[in-house]
Amino acid sequence: MVAPIKLKMCSRKQDRNMEFKIHLSARARFDFLIVLEYLSDKWTQKDVEVFYWKFEKLRTELSINPYLFSYYNRKTGIRKVPVTKHNMVYYLIDEENKLVEIITIFNVFQDPKKLRF
Repeated sequence: MVAPIKLKMCSRKQDRNMEFKIHLSARARFDFLIVLEYLSDKWTQKDVEVFYWKFEKLRTELSINPYLFSYYNRKTGIRKVPVTKHNMVYYLIDEENKLVEIITIFNVFQDPKKLRF
């Protein structure tokens, strides 16, 4: 007879100690409001809500594992992740302080030369 395997399960409280905090830069907050304003003017309330919830889901994913997404620039440590097919989030990871700083939310239809850090 095989002995039952005991698995040590981490409680949600322990997991929170491992999570990163998310910080939006002033530029990212401004970009977020611009996207919401654009969606509310040109699209529907449902589109605004969809963007909002996708962004919130992304924030949760980043807090759990910020290393999941690819580098935009390996030298500077800037990473990128799409929120929607129209918007890309650029962020930095501060390992020492367990912090993810979202630098900007960039509309991919803009001139890439406008993307400055």
